[in-house]
Amino acid sequence: MAFVRAKFIESGCRKTSDQIASLLQWHYGIEISGGGVRAAFKRHGISYKRITRMDKRAFTERVKLLTRMFLLRRVMLNADEGVWADEMIYSSEEVGSNYGWMTKGERACQIDDGRSSGPRVMFLAAMTKEGVMQGCTLPVPQPLTVTGHVFEQWCEFYVIPAMIAQGKTYIVLDNARVHRKNVLRVMFAAAGLRVYFLPPYSPWFQPIEKIFLSTHMKCNRQVEHVRANFVRRVIDVLEAHTPAECAGCLRATGWN
Repeated sequence: MAFVRAKFIESGCRKTSDQIASLLQWHYGIEISGGGVRAAFKRHGISYKRITRMDKRAFTERVKLLTRMFLLRRVMLNADEGVWADEMIYSSEEVGSNYGWMTKGERACQIDDGRSSGPRVMFLAAMTKEGVMQGCTLPVPQPLTVTGHVFEQWCEFYVIPAMIAQGKTYIVLDNARVHRKNVLRVMFAAAGLRVYFLPPYSPWFQPIEKIFLSTHMKCNRQVEHVRANFVRRVIDVLEAHTPAECAGCLRATGWN
């Protein structure tokens, strides 16, 4: 495990479990399968996703400095007054279920299992400690995409009024290109609100990412989520997260 930590966690390399198994055999002569690697990570309390998804650019000296500065600022922030916003892309092909049940001797049939080609939709959403902000989720179906102007209008007409109504004082965003920092800082400052941007390549500080993952899992488990109404269903599932779930995501990302 010391080799794995030094090679993959600290350097932030993207490796599959099979590639990690091959390197372990090359360096130490340990014969292990990819499934065995994942099981070993689980026993040691290491998230396999953390190893495979971290970007090595997150460990440059400049980004380390920005991360330390961000952590110092975060200590002074009250999670009860915060809002976290981001984008999630969802395809109707991912909606549906591979399993079902039927009376013995009869053929089970799902009219639309969501496997064929279908639209992809980008969802803009914001969350607080109390839950996902109701009425603020904005679907943007492809071929349209979220541009800087779309994101700014969403903030102006949806997020800022909701933040003022709920007594929130700041919002946390990542470093996506569409989040034009200078424009957003002025826009929120005009409403008496503050904007904080995450360090580059640091999605593990963004709690709404875990809400998006939970939404994917919940939608995929439900058979009735089909392409005909998947946008409405995804929004319903996204906004139905409980305060306990949102508070748990804040704790997992170090905000609470």
